[in-house]
Amino acid sequence: MKVDYHLPTVHKTTVTNEIPWHERFRHAGSSVIKSMGLPSSDNSCKICDLNKIHRRPFKEHFEPAHLPLDCVHVDLVGPISPSSISGFRYFLTIVDQATSYKVIRLLRNKSDAFGQFTIVKKMMETQEDRSLKKLISDRGGEFLNSHFKELSNECGFIHTFSPAYTPEHNGFAERANRTILEKARCMLNASKLSNSYWAEAVSTATLLSNYTPTPSRHNHSPHMLWTKLSPRIKKLRIFGCQACIMTPKEHREWKLGPSGAEGILLGYENDSSY
Repeated sequence: MKVDYHLPTVHKTTVTNEIPWHERFRHAGSSVIKSMGLPSSDNSCKICDLNKIHRRPFKEHFEPAHLPLDCVHVDLVGPISPSSISGFRYFLTIVDQATSYKVIRLLRNKSDAFGQFTIVKKMMETQEDRSLKKLISDRGGEFLNSHFKELSNECGFIHTFSPAYTPEHNGFAERANRTILEKARCMLNASKLSNSYWAEAVSTATLLSNYTPTPSRHNHSPHMLWTKLSPRIKKLRIFGCQACIMTPKEHREWKLGPSGAEGILLGYENDSSY
């Protein structure tokens, strides 16, 4: 968010103490920020106003899930233009219904969806020491094919499909995509970075969405429900802000040269690295 430093002093204090947390948590609502015990404001955010306009929410059309991996929703977003700086054009969204925990995988081609899903499925089952029970997707060719059919038969999970042109029947994944995309859109517009950095924004939005408390889950975050650990929020910074990067000794041109370089924060390596 652009800050006007010519505002009166009283407004400067509000921006300094409150707005960064709103931006650090990918433009989360004030009620969410307050629920974490962080300073927040009910003032309108222009970035949010411009980038969070959407249709009325869909009604639920699926049975409740009580434990992780009881039911997982999957969806594909793309093609996205322009391609990311790394050549990605799609991303695969995988959402655990019981915890709302989200995993995305960036793809160059739609045909990569099955391979990436199998990797994420194995990772999630290993982390939770449970097997996938049910998978819900739309009827896109990337899901309705022999590969997914053979996998469901081999692993014993049920794969159900939402009817064509009825995204509300895969509402969990649709809602996750909407959240990820609108937060990524906010971060890109606020940072003034090129649209080709959408993959970095989407990845960061997903991580921060997992860190954000969910009212329907008694204000627990998806990260907490999935890992049983509290997210490390104190080290979060605003997407696109200036950063200082340490240069490894092996890459320094001169012994007395600077040990770091200026850069831009484009996200986080994983849940524990900053």
